[in-house]
Amino acid sequence: MRGLYVHIPFCLKKCHYCNFVITTKRAEGFRERFFRALFKEIGHAREKYGRVCFDTRYLWGGTPSALTAEEMGALVEALRRNFDFTAGYEFTCEVNPGDVDRAKLETYRSLGINRISFGVQAFQDSLLQDMGRPHTVGDTLATWKLLRELGFDNISFDLINGLPSQTVEHFEESLRQTIELEAAQLSLYDL
Repeated sequence: MRGLYVHIPFCLKKCHYCNFVITTKRAEGFRERFFRALFKEIGHAREKYGRVCFDTRYLWGGTPSALTAEEMGALVEALRRNFDFTAGYEFTCEVNPGDVDRAKLETYRSLGINRISFGVQAFQDSLLQDMGRPHTVGDTLATWKLLRELGFDNISFDLINGLPSQTVEHFEESLRQTIELEAAQLSLYDL
């Protein structure tokens, strides 16, 4: 199985636990320069390796859901122009609660995104605040509802365990919520 991973380094804010290469920079023209460089790199990869065929595609970060619908569309089009993908391939996009609205998710569906990696992290507002997360439990539930309304059923929840102020009861509650919301997959990250 061959997978294509594209790292999107943009985040609304830097979470306290994050060690990934990200930026919260919002200077005018910064994102345009990033995309010009990324599209050039995609072209170089095509020249060097040919029109490679992938079985999966991952947009991770950072926070891919921080992209505008137009940026996401341009990225997906650049990948389609340069690479092939097997029929029925899994196309995953990482989404943070509260980052998306109906229009953006409809764009995702039209682009072929069929799996969401949902950055829930915890179901306690106090823990989310301690981590520096930009969302609340209410944002998680609202985004989850919207994802389901729009037909996304392959949704993986990301949860963190081992947070300094997290109790066993907190973690058990997060697991219960994950089960009740019928996540297709659960990824646990030990802090």
